[in-house]
Amino acid sequence: MVCVFAVVFAFAGSASAVLREHRVHFAPSPSETATGYTLHLGVSPGIYGYSVDIGAPPVTSGEIVYAVDLEDTLDFYVAISAYDASGLRSTPSNELLVAAAPPPPPPPAPDPDPTPVPDPTPDPDPTPAPDPTPDPDPTPAPDPTPDPDPTPAPDPTPAPDPTSRIDGSQLGLSVATDGRLHVLLTSGRSALLTVDSLAAAGDVRVARCDLDDDGDSDLVLGFGPGSGGQLSLVHLEDGVVASLDALVAGSEAYRAEDGQTHPACGDVDGDGRAEILVGFGPSASATLQAFDDRATGYAALRARGVVDGFLLVPRPTKVKRYGAATIPALGDIDGDRRDELVVGFDRAGIREISILDDARAGFASHPNVTNGDAVVQVARRGQIDSGGGGTFPALGDWDGDGRDEIAVGFGPRSGGWIVFLEDALAGPYERNAGFLRAPSGRADYRARDGETRPSFGDLDGDGRAELVVGFGPGADHELEVFDDFVTAGDAIREGGIGFATGAPGEVRVPSAEAAP
Repeated sequence: MVCVFAVVFAFAGSASAVLREHRVHFAPSPSETATGYTLHLGVSPGIYGYSVDIGAPPVTSGEIVYAVDLEDTLDFYVAISAYDASGLRSTPSNELLVAAAPPPPPPPAPDPDPTPVPDPTPDPDPTPAPDPTPDPDPTPAPDPTPDPDPTPAPDPTPAPDPTSRIDGSQLGLSVATDGRLHVLLTSGRSALLTVDSLAAAGDVRVARCDLDDDGDSDLVLGFGPGSGGQLSLVHLEDGVVASLDALVAGSEAYRAEDGQTHPACGDVDGDGRAEILVGFGPSASATLQAFDDRATGYAALRARGVVDGFLLVPRPTKVKRYGAATIPALGDIDGDRRDELVVGFDRAGIREISILDDARAGFASHPNVTNGDAVVQVARRGQIDSGGGGTFPALGDWDGDGRDEIAVGFGPRSGGWIVFLEDALAGPYERNAGFLRAPSGRADYRARDGETRPSFGDLDGDGRAELVVGFGPGADHELEVFDDFVTAGDAIREGGIGFATGAPGEVRVPSAEAAP
């Protein structure tokens, strides 16, 4: 079950009152199983000392409105969560600050100047009487009216920045077990982006791209089995959560049977706007769903090879036989300004990915794949430890040449390896053509678990993407950060530039400036 809603506050009442009435406006959960809502209040960001069950107020004009009185002199941090009939509760929604009312302006100075008014008793000196025209110094008296530097009072509104503002050069995203997203910043700090989800216990899959063409990297969130095929679209403006939308993917039968979603987003048709592609669980037989951009209302993408928004991905024989979840990733590997599609397969023993051309080419096998069926084996059995497998691709411009490289991570018990494929102009993607492999993770983790999840992001603004590797549950919430290839070269074989350590919300990442 997934619940996504945005919260907005409007206030009514006198600013001088001890209690002010605030009205919470929020969109109801799109999930049919949500039965009620809880209002959370606190005086510190992310810490809610008071909660009230508000039940299921009526929906009017597509939103729910709930009134609450709050004390005038305190800042309050407010969020909403949803729950279902079984008691399963979502994490809190985006957090908003209700700032304390600014102190009333000091009473106007008791016109001390009237005391000089008796001076005009020497009426003959009315000429000096005009001198009190310097009484326009009361104009400085209005100057204290700027004392209602309520303008600084709104300044506390930046206070929620640590919880909701996203640094434009952020490192990446980590997902806690409670479904909250933690933004890892290049300054070494982490910030919490609360996104409401009643999906299976924090099983959140994240894709980033600019959905609304406003220069901000928005988020597309998929969820685990049992989430009914729902996806959340988190729109950011100037790094702040502005609105949340929902999409539903998959056939009706698939949504009832499985419902998990693996999103990717990027410009696959070259129109300058991002499309969304969604992978599904094993029962979907390697079928993806393609949504056009926001300008079309995320209609089914029209392209050769796409039928009613669905396309079948070429897949290894073992996947054809036994099935596997499909993990799509998008990036421009050939420099044509259209994103190509790379698909991994979440099944033990799989060491293959599929590399497909863009939508203009009908997602055909990329011309750079020499075997003609789009499937490329990226590692031999002996190179990825026994029992491991399952492929998880990511794309990014690792060497700054304007074309994306492909990094592939692997499932549990695969020894912590990452495999790299150069961009399409560097040569054909032949079967296991000596691709660069690099170890990641600490030695004990590699021996014990070894699951890897790569992603790319330009951390230091040099136009080249650094590599960020996430790990499985045995890594105690760690990430490893590798420098871009131009800087690190083969030194990447010796390990990354640092680990992010600690529990979610306490992650510390070495800044780009501090990196060796």
